[in-house]
Amino acid sequence: MAKDTIEDTAERLFQAREGRDLTALRTLYDAHARFWYNTSGAELDLDTHIARLRALFEVVPDLRHTLETRHLLASYRGYVERLRLDGALPDGSKLMMRVCKIFHLRGDAITRVEEYLDSGQASRLRNVLPRDLAAASR
Repeated sequence: MAKDTIEDTAERLFQAREGRDLTALRTLYDAHARFWYNTSGAELDLDTHIARLRALFEVVPDLRHTLETRHLLASYRGYVERLRLDGALPDGSKLMMRVCKIFHLRGDAITRVEEYLDSGQASRLRNVLPRDLAAASR
């Protein structure tokens, strides 16, 4: 896979996340993409992942993603990002969480995401998500 393809996909995903464009996000993923979380070991499908993002954008309307680093995998089959998430939770408290994500690609479609979150900060997010979506990541 070409380095430019990975970099383009990574940038389009970042822009879609920042713009809360769930339609654009969905187009970047393979229909059978899987999403794994270190805090629970749970693996989610694309529909559940998009539903969780929608809920997250609703309960943390000022959520900002700051890209700290991005590195291509040596195999050119994916990339790693370290992000900082900032925003205000519904109770007014501030959220600041660093996240590390590993993205696996086939062509220009993301097939798998492994997400490493700070468990303390992640629990604060789970507490504000709808129960069915929060339970998926416990």
